[in-house]
Amino acid sequence: MRLARDARRTVRLNLLFAFGIILVVSPLAIAGQIPLPLGVVAHEGGTVFVVFMGLRLLRHQL
Repeated sequence: MRLARDARRTVRLNLLFAFGIILVVSPLAIAGQIPLPLGVVAHEGGTVFVVFMGLRLLRHQL
């Protein structure tokens, strides 16, 4: 049960974080406020962060 609760919380956090990055970086890149390569790095960095957050679930003992 604890693993399921932690997984649900992690998925919600990951989705919020990923959508947050997209909502912030995309309009800035389209408006030309940040260069496209920096936008790509921000997006991919967010993806790596989400993966590492998901890997934390491996600490649980079954």
